Amino acid sequence: MQRIVTADCMRPTRLIESDDPLVVETARSVTSGCTTDRERAIALFEFVRDEITYDFAPEIRERDDLKATRTLQRRDGACTPKAVALASLLRAVGIPAMVAFQEIRDHKLTGRYVELNGSQIIRMHGLNAVHLDGRWLKVDATLDAGLVRRKDYRLVEFDGCSDALLPVTDLAGKPHFEVTIEYGSFPDVPDFAWQIIHNWVLSVDQEAWTALVKKTDGTM
Repeated sequence: MQRIVTADCMRPTRLIESDDPLVVETARSVTSGCTTDRERAIALFEFVRDEITYDFAPEIRERDDLKATRTLQRRDGACTPKAVALASLLRAVGIPAMVAFQEIRDHKLTGRYVELNGSQIIRMHGLNAVHLDGRWLKVDATLDAGLVRRKDYRLVEFDGCSDALLPVTDLAGKPHFEVTIEYGSFPDVPDFAWQIIHNWVLSVDQEAWTALVKKTDGTM
């Protein structure tokens, strides 16, 4: 992944609140024992992955529901709120970061999930790009370790040296995630991404979706 590091990968935005006191204090606390940017990035990745638990039925009614502070206060979130939170925390400790977007197929979505969603396709999946040692790396902190253990999925682990992305298979070797479109990486959540997310919220029966997620301990 090639992109020049510019100021917009470091500055706060409406959603990526890297200068907010809650974000700054959280970032400092999580990285207090770290001595390098690589260690800081790994610590923040693992914090967002595991301490902000994954919620496949988030309440996203307005764009500001994606804000880092709201996600940190709730301590749960879907893929895009978690990606916004991680970008905010990384920028707060001086590490350039962006939000990235993909369209993915989740082979675990079957039955009622497909009926409500229309297919196995997640049209707007959020993750991150982080700049370390002169390179941009893609990282995905979506699925927390507790959920992964319960569902026998593969845990996404980040070593600070290479990409850390959703697995193509589960622990049994069965298909899991498949990237169908790469939309790219952005300094902030772009309008087109928010519009697709918002349209999904409006088009899917949210009450039925939430009930299904709670019933099945559902994931993406």
